[in-house]
Amino acid sequence: MAELFHSELSYAIVGAAFKAHKTVGRFGKERDYCLALENELRAAAIPYLRKGSIAGYRISYIADAKVALIVRAKKYLLMDDYWKIKKSLHAMSLDLALLLNFKTDFLKPIRIVKGDRTPGAGLPTIEIEDPNT
Repeated sequence: MAELFHSELSYAIVGAAFKAHKTVGRFGKERDYCLALENELRAAAIPYLRKGSIAGYRISYIADAKVALIVRAKKYLLMDDYWKIKKSLHAMSLDLALLLNFKTDFLKPIRIVKGDRTPGAGLPTIEIEDPNT
């Protein structure tokens, strides 16, 4: 079975995100969700650091120097968001990111794990021997 990175910390963060979503509702702005999430992280005694743009993508917070938090208030998330987050994880040397899109009816946190390959790297090649030779 796959290893869950920082499971207890990520569960506490998701709980704080649920409370922030309940406080603001689904029609708030990204700034409102960030403020509510900061209040909930402080209440849960989770240390966090506000971040900016890393590897060309906006990272909202880094919680406990282990988990990147990306707060968004978008109607739709794109695959481009996913790949940029993976690229940012490699740049920050973190294993886990939580993507929190607060614009939906129900908050569905997305766990993004760094993985082994750097985004944009080519796929590994496999050479197959010809059985006829």
